[in-house]
Amino acid sequence: MNTWDKRDLYLEANHITYEEYLSSEHWKDLRKRKLSSKMKYICHICGVDKGLQLHHKTYKRMGMEWLMDVIWLCGDCHKRVHVYDREHRGKWTNLWAASKAVKRQDKIEGKRKARKENNRMPKRQNSKKDKGESAHKSWGRNPGHIKPKWKLRVHSTGTK
Repeated sequence: MNTWDKRDLYLEANHITYEEYLSSEHWKDLRKRKLSSKMKYICHICGVDKGLQLHHKTYKRMGMEWLMDVIWLCGDCHKRVHVYDREHRGKWTNLWAASKAVKRQDKIEGKRKARKENNRMPKRQNSKKDKGESAHKSWGRNPGHIKPKWKLRVHSTGTK
């Protein structure tokens, strides 16, 4: 039984729709508890801190959710997670996996975007290298102003 079946069973047993559940006192109380917890009030995927919605990671304990069963998502990321979940429904057993996959996609695309932006920027030229000299006089050696983080200590055992 997947997480969606558990959600549907809970709703049928209580004769309510999901929208009614989201407007229930239980859900409002869960939101208040999540807001007052030490967990950050930012979108789990993109880090935005405005217009957040509470998103189920799983419906396993629907009606008795733990604070760790829900996360904050902005509206855009929330839609993307549900679209991703719909496209991969047979593959995932919960929404948490879909949330992580969307976050991973964002991270990869962000790195690609940063790489593209970095490639457009002109590279900094080192004047000494342009003249054919070494950029650092003590290449391969400690230049003196860089102190080692640790020193090797030899402990004698006292035996000969």
